Amino acid sequence: MAIIKLNTRSLSDDSVGATQIDLSDNFAFTGTVSGAGTIKQWKHVTDYGGLTQTTSTSWSDVETLDITPSSTSSQILIFCSGNAQSRRSGDQLNSLIRVARTISGGSLVVVDSADTGYADDQYVHNHVRYINSPAAAALASDFSFVLKDAPNTTSTVTYQLQHAMQSSQQDQQTGGVAITLFEV
Repeated sequence: MAIIKLNTRSLSDDSVGATQIDLSDNFAFTGTVSGAGTIKQWKHVTDYGGLTQTTSTSWSDVETLDITPSSTSSQILIFCSGNAQSRRSGDQLNSLIRVARTISGGSLVVVDSADTGYADDQYVHNHVRYINSPAAAALASDFSFVLKDAPNTTSTVTYQLQHAMQSSQQDQQTGGVAITLFEV
């Protein structure tokens, strides 16, 4: 394919747009191209080795991943997926999953703050209902979600996928977890 070279000296700033240039063509640029977003770095971790179980109502880590932003203005896109299983006697089950972060060992900050409708301190991405209550129930569900964070630092940020169980549950199990971080 031929390279198209524009003589920009004879063009005003607003004279060239999508109607004058075929944006499906390939262009060779020299100098600085502005307005194009970039992925500065990415990190990925998987744990398909089994289930992490908790019988506690306190949050605990399922998986963690570190990233060191190159700029204080960088944002981090967080992609998480996995499988959660909850067991209890009753008709509704919550899989309590959240993402939190620490910066260089500092205080824990919750990145994800979805309210379950049960209490403001519970975070959920799965809520399933067992139709034949009050039979004991154990339900598993896949989860995946994307979050955006602006940590405003160039220090190491540790993202933690965490889980907990409700007081009425027998246990919470989480496994098959993948976390991917993109600095943009």
